[in-house]
Amino acid sequence: MNKKIFIIITVLFIFTAIVFGVYFAWKKSKEILEPPAINRPAIDYNLPVTTSTAPKLEAISDQPVFGYWLLNSTSSPEAEIFYLNQSGQILKAKDGDDEIVSDREIKNLQAYKANGGGSKVLVKSGFLSVPIFEIFNLETKVWQSLENISAADFSPDGTKIAYLSGQNSDLIIKDLIDKKQKTTKIMSFNQVDFDLKWLTLDKILLISNPSALIRGEIWEVNIKKKTLRLFTDGNGLTVNWSKDGALGLRFIVNQKRETRLNLIDAEGAIKADLDFSTLPDKCLISLSKIYCAIPKNYSSVKEPILPDEYLKRAVYSDDAVYEIDLAENSSEKIIDENRLAIDAVDFSLSGNRLFFINRYDNKIYRHINI
Repeated sequence: MNKKIFIIITVLFIFTAIVFGVYFAWKKSKEILEPPAINRPAIDYNLPVTTSTAPKLEAISDQPVFGYWLLNSTSSPEAEIFYLNQSGQILKAKDGDDEIVSDREIKNLQAYKANGGGSKVLVKSGFLSVPIFEIFNLETKVWQSLENISAADFSPDGTKIAYLSGQNSDLIIKDLIDKKQKTTKIMSFNQVDFDLKWLTLDKILLISNPSALIRGEIWEVNIKKKTLRLFTDGNGLTVNWSKDGALGLRFIVNQKRETRLNLIDAEGAIKADLDFSTLPDKCLISLSKIYCAIPKNYSSVKEPILPDEYLKRAVYSDDAVYEIDLAENSSEKIIDENRLAIDAVDFSLSGNRLFFINRYDNKIYRHINI
């Protein structure tokens, strides 16, 4: 009898051990397969809910964007945000669903530029060898084609457009306000593959494509004098300008691929050497302050070749955003998210709101209370 009781107790003990073993094994597998939500990455790069009093950062475009711009209107104290989605449609960002302004899709988007006030946008599309340029007027909702050109830019006041046309690369200026749209030829060039930047009223820059592997050049055309001079050059050469063209950030690299970032004026003279490194398109320059997204690290294992790999989207950065006070020679970190990866480009400023595109999800983000 005692032997039977012993056997029964032993069987029950073994059965209980198996049950508990299975339960804990299942629980452990759940921990492996389903990690706690707090350790999961933010979905669609939205910020987690927080009770912090830190300034707010939020995505404001419904769709991934190719590019965006601000429209400053006298009827509204706040700038309106318009963007090209990646299909080439134009939308207005707003509370609720974004508004479609132009539903026509555009294939092979290459570049865009808005005029100073944001009422017109120049869109480049098509093939690299045979690009298509069109202007969209936000007021009239009408598209206008520009034939047989390779580069273009609006005048600082937005009333004219300069473009390179024909095999000889004739630099031509067209009046957009005059009903006859009168054109004026400035001069011709033998060089090709230049972009245009209408910097100031009398000055247009011809800009070569940037690469760390070749020496880039920027040439200055004086519209009134019809003269041409070398403005600046260097490997990896890229420049981003303040809205009024008075100041710019110039980026170059040396043969050791060491980067250099300078603050320059409208004549190309160096005003300051900056002790940090970032690409100019990751900065916004105003009269008194500079806002820059400075990489904390890159997605590549080895040091990336800049600007080439960044422009090709072969590498991404994880940035902190700084506000640099030029008068006080001081800086303040205003954005540094630990749980949200930010690769910020194309900054704009309206009031106390700073806008940029996050390359991780290609949406427009807004940061307030700067």
